[in-house]
Amino acid sequence: GDFVQGDVIGSITEGESIIDIMNEVEYDVVTLGNHEFDFGMSQLFTLKDSLKASVVSANFCDFRTGELIFPPYQILRYGDVDIAFLGFTTTTTATMVAPLTFLDEDGKIMYGFSRSFFYENAQTYIDEVRARGADYVVILSHMGDMDRGEHPSSISLITRTTGVDVVLDGHDHRVIADTIIHNKNGLPVLLT
Repeated sequence: GDFVQGDVIGSITEGESIIDIMNEVEYDVVTLGNHEFDFGMSQLFTLKDSLKASVVSANFCDFRTGELIFPPYQILRYGDVDIAFLGFTTTTTATMVAPLTFLDEDGKIMYGFSRSFFYENAQTYIDEVRARGADYVVILSHMGDMDRGEHPSSISLITRTTGVDVVLDGHDHRVIADTIIHNKNGLPVLLT
């Protein structure tokens, strides 16, 4: 997450030059950070259409329909191994981005990050990718590992679910050294 921001080139091209770079690097899968919404929903969809990588987000919803905006996961085969990538964005995004980004012309909330049943939803998708044959489950998280009260973090996601192997986390703008966090069943999960 936050791939369209962080430098002048991202700001002056509203993320388009960053997408060009990402396409050259050949990313496979990404998730959304709070800064992907800095230039509005229309620009987010334009950038997504230009990006060759898959965008996954298991908690970004269209509140009008109750449906996810992007697929919750992507399963990719590397050699003879199937790896599932699930995406989660910090639920604090709605308060970090200009509120008008998520509202319609009548001021009603159109988009948001579901906090209700967050862990149950996450477990449903984890179980689904395992049932579909994923050998490994990798969470692409833009939630941070710090406690944010009612808002989920990468650590709370690990400790309240089972079936995840690795969590690659961003958001807190600091290095998370390879750390083992134990899941709901006491099994080790790599957080980095």
